Amino acid sequence: MLGLLALLVFSAGLRLFPIQHGLPDNHVPDTHVVRAALGMAQDRDPIPPVGRWSTYPNLLPYVLIPCYVGQFALGQIRGEWDEPGAYAKAIKASPERAHLLARVVLALISALAPLFVVLGLRAAGYGRGAWCAGLLSASSLLLVQLATHERPWAPLATFIALSMWPAAIHARTGATRPLLLSGLAAALAFSTHQAGAFAVLIPAVAWASAPRGWQGAERKERLRSGFLCAGLFVVLALTVGHPYLIRYGMTPTEAVAAGGHLAGSQHVSIGGQSVVFQLSAQTFQKLGKALVGYDPLLLLLALLGFAAGLKQRETRPAAGFALLWGLFFMTNQNDHVRYLVPLAVALAWPAGIACERLLTRTLTRNLLLLTFCLPVVQALRLGIILRRPDTRAIASAQLLEQPGNEPIAVGVGGPPLALSRTALRRLMELRELRTRELHRLGTLEGGNEPINGYGLDALPLEDVFEFDLRHRASWPRKRIVDRLGEQAKDPLAVLRSFGCDTILLADRTPMDDHPAALLDTRAASQEPGPDLSLHAQGVRPRLRPLVLPPRPLASWSPGEGVKDARLPLELGFPLTELWRIERPGPLLELYRVPR
Repeated sequence: MLGLLALLVFSAGLRLFPIQHGLPDNHVPDTHVVRAALGMAQDRDPIPPVGRWSTYPNLLPYVLIPCYVGQFALGQIRGEWDEPGAYAKAIKASPERAHLLARVVLALISALAPLFVVLGLRAAGYGRGAWCAGLLSASSLLLVQLATHERPWAPLATFIALSMWPAAIHARTGATRPLLLSGLAAALAFSTHQAGAFAVLIPAVAWASAPRGWQGAERKERLRSGFLCAGLFVVLALTVGHPYLIRYGMTPTEAVAAGGHLAGSQHVSIGGQSVVFQLSAQTFQKLGKALVGYDPLLLLLALLGFAAGLKQRETRPAAGFALLWGLFFMTNQNDHVRYLVPLAVALAWPAGIACERLLTRTLTRNLLLLTFCLPVVQALRLGIILRRPDTRAIASAQLLEQPGNEPIAVGVGGPPLALSRTALRRLMELRELRTRELHRLGTLEGGNEPINGYGLDALPLEDVFEFDLRHRASWPRKRIVDRLGEQAKDPLAVLRSFGCDTILLADRTPMDDHPAALLDTRAASQEPGPDLSLHAQGVRPRLRPLVLPPRPLASWSPGEGVKDARLPLELGFPLTELWRIERPGPLLELYRVPR
């Protein structure tokens, strides 16, 4: 028990160390979970339609709602607010209150995953190897980094780890109760994110591997337990994750995230998320490199123990899940590093098997214990970097101190500047203001100063142009076309029409040959893809390249020689990049707009 407690403290400490990164700004462009929890509480509707607040399942918002109720009650005691409306206004004025609480809660859920790994391997008959696997999953750079986000990926890995524990017991004994518990945990994974549907493979493999026979009464009992497990999986998933399916039925394509891109593709949609079945060798190259860069020791040990993991029935559910998840997500068209998170926690099982064997020899034991320093040092280095001010925060502060008379255009990936009344009024002409923007505008028009000041006259170019960065495509939004006609394809003409005197551009890969999106002179990629249906001409469009002066007026760098400046989101090869990066955020450069 003391060992598990120490592991929990160690795991939670690594995750909570940089938990305030970026705040009060939010540089993680995924606010679904927080927005859904607050929205459900505000509307007093626990089953909103898909897309009302989120396209994710409902479990994590349900977890956060009691936490926000507690935050409200504590604020009442302290005299910060006296009724729900005042609390809502405080959150709109300082959204970091809600985001920080969500980060802490989800990080603590994530910190439980190593415990379930240890308990699962112990149930499979392992000793010291189980503790090594727990340490590897506690210090896994990939798991630690994603645990600092208020997103579903790290909790998803925890529920997957939870499902593997009783699955090992069922695979060894054939007892029904562990199989049912594994199915319920898999349902929690599915209720966290749609990708968690793959967690059903864990109890399924355990069921197929159990020692019961396939004839007579044993087959009947095997089928009975399997159907009961499947039934409980469906009931729990529909209750706490996907109750909108009962209330509203299947989600229409237009309510699915990026639904306009799905025409003509082979895909499956669940709620507001979809998966497109399209193989990509580039994805395997990118994610394979990322996995080596994030957790080289975990990967090496997992490869050493993988065959044994598949051979032994108790560890087959975890190893089989790792194999099937990796084969699918590492070859699919979506190449996001976050898809490796469930794989990392599953790989801890075969890694623990390898450790069990290596620890029997003095030489390999000493070498193994020495190499365990690597993931811990990497995780601490990440925490130190994330605790430093983001380049976007530094740039924002300096720009706010020296406001000009003309609006500043802010390119894709730039800082989320606090907008002035003039800027918000301009933004209203381009799109509907969001809840917090409306609150800020109301505060300014009421003659009051918001918490973060009167703001800057800035024009977010993501509200002016559409960007498909994956394929280097870009085109003007409809309201800009209606306003400027053919000139809308010329960024310089658009900037001049808004009176922009300067432009702030962000570059997340500053050392490559490709400049920021608006400066890129390359043609858009015309490789086949379902999103071509968005464009009447059947090809991806491209704005005219913007030509700017050779030297910027000012710049804010994440570090000298940095090749990958995507923190706090992800890194392509952190094994080396972590030691080049000095602070999170992209390279930012401020240019004068030519007259």
